[in-house]
Amino acid sequence: MRQGLAALVALSLAQAGAAAASEKPISFLIGGGASFPLSDAADRFDAGWSFTAGVDWNIGDHLGLRLDYLYAGHDVKARLDDLTLDASHSLQYGAASLVLGTPRGDGPRVYVLGGPGLYFRAVEITRLDSFVGSFCDPWLFLCFTGPVQVEQVIGSRDATDWGLQGGLGLSFRVGSSARLFLEARYHHVFGDEFDGQPADAQYVPITLGVEF
Repeated sequence: MRQGLAALVALSLAQAGAAAASEKPISFLIGGGASFPLSDAADRFDAGWSFTAGVDWNIGDHLGLRLDYLYAGHDVKARLDDLTLDASHSLQYGAASLVLGTPRGDGPRVYVLGGPGLYFRAVEITRLDSFVGSFCDPWLFLCFTGPVQVEQVIGSRDATDWGLQGGLGLSFRVGSSARLFLEARYHHVFGDEFDGQPADAQYVPITLGVEF
């Protein structure tokens, strides 16, 4: 009886150790999806696409640290107030996040994550059909208080700012060492002021990817 009990305990410990060993302390992530501007940014930019890559450090059963990068591309709306233009907008960020979730295993895992981010935003204006004598739009990084030639508006402008981000994710095991994940995060970028208007912006990328 004692020998059988000891064997059962040893087998359970061995299975637990094997399960723990199967969860790597470091994993990599890659994915893509859609990116949605919100609030004032949604008045200037269309929904776009995004690509992301990152690394996840599994600190414990429920806690991790995520470092990741995202690139998103958006078209600028063809008409803004009295302006008719062709332009594009790109968003890039590097973020550090704490990840808190259910234990990793064979079943689905739900997690939340969030932290600070460093954001690089750029707007490229390639065509402008009309212009007024005074125009100020913080989200296009344009602010003119008097008459200006069209050639001064065409070109690229950018800004680098800090922000905060957080969201929710769900992942499923799809192989011995890979998980499929679906994730949505809210990003708030704190921008400089243009003529008293802050160039803050909000985005929600929704990402489908693989962790391996």
